[in-house]
Order: sequence, then structure tokens, then C-alpha cells
Amino acid sequence: MLTVVRFFESEEAAQGAVASLTDLEFRAEDITTLSSGDGDAAAVIDKAIRSGVVPGQYRKVCTDALASGHSLVAIEPPFGRGDLAKRVMAKAGAVGTENLPEYIPYNPSPLSDFLGIPTLVSYKHSFNIRQLSDFSLSGSIGFGELSKKPTPLSSMVGMKTLTTPKPGRKSSFGMPLLSKGSTPLSSMIGMKMLTTPKPNRRSSFGFPLLSNNKTPLSSLFNFPLLSKRNR
Repeated sequence: MLTVVRFFESEEAAQGAVASLTDLEFRAEDITTLSSGDGDAAAVIDKAIRSGVVPGQYRKVCTDALASGHSLVAIEPPFGRGDLAKRVMAKAGAVGTENLPEYIPYNPSPLSDFLGIPTLVSYKHSFNIRQLSDFSLSGSIGFGELSKKPTPLSSMVGMKTLTTPKPGRKSSFGMPLLSKGSTPLSSMIGMKMLTTPKPNRRSSFGFPLLSNNKTPLSSLFNFPLLSKRNR
């Protein structure tokens, strides 16, 4: 929503502006008033910014206004009624409007506001890009972000697991988990390999396995080299 902030000479004038707004069916829960009597001006404005009542870029001008004895009215009007709220507060005696910096709002639900549909959740804090790093899908639906349980869902609903891993096991379905054999499956079912590597074999398909020849294929077929590397 577009937050509209206006200053008034006294707390009575601010309350008069609030009354005019509620008479035009602006919701009281969308309106906040702050005055110099609420405490230290800087602390009051900082708290209002943290709660999303006052935009952060209004920090200095709002602090100065409260410190000088003015009262403040902030309203989050429904979509399309911001100009009306400004006119009502101007007529009620708003002052120092020219001191407010330009405000670019962040509205997460413009369509809902326009149609008058209430949003499912209300979040009034200002958006901060650092909040993205705090988001967790698991945490948002009630699961812990980190779990030491190997079966968190079964544990949560009280279901028994189908199998219980045995500590120190070395096989699964009759097969070793770790094997040094080069042909574990063939060895397990007693099948012979199609070929048996010969010890100290030095060639394969007529090619030497290890060769000092830089052009073994050309040498095999007696092809001339396209170029010779100069040393």
C-alpha cells in the first residue's frame, strides 16, 4: 500500500484529521498517530520504521517534525484512495508537506487492494534483500531446517520404518557394499567373462598398449605425415 504521512501543528489537529478520515470510511487500523509526547523523537520514529508504519526514507524529516513539537499521522489507504487521503489531511491543516522526500512504495498486493479483497496474511515490515537468505521452505511448513534423523517424516507421524539399518553391515541384497573385484556381478553368479586379460599384455587389436611412437596410426598404415615438427 501507499503510505501517506502528514504533519500537524498539534495533537488535537492530528486527531481531527483522523476523525475526518474515519468519517469517509478509512479503516482506523490503517491509521497511526505519533506525537512529541510519545518519547524521544528518534526512538519513536525508529520504532515506527521497524514496524512498517513509516517509510525508511522519511526518517530524518519525521524525527525533525516530532522534535519540533509537531504530531504525525500515517495512513495506508486502500488502492485508489491515496489522493483522497491526502486531500482530507490537507484540509484538516497538514503542514510541512513540501519537506517530505519522494516515496516509491512497495505494494505486495495491488490487485487485492484494488478489488477490496483482504489478503491472507499481513506483513508490515519493509522489504530487505537480506531476508531472502533467511527464507526456508522447510521452516515455512513446519519442518526443521536441519535434522539428524534419517527418517524425519516417519518419526513425526509415529510410523515405523520398513527396515532398520544394521551398524557395520558390509553387504546389501547379497552383494558386498565395497568390492575389490573387477567383475563383482559375474563372480557372484558364477558367469565366465567373455575375455580374460592376459598377463603382461602389450597390444590390443594390433595396437601397442604403450608406445613411444608419436604417430602410431600413421605408422601402422604407412601414411605420410602432413607435417614434421622441427626440433
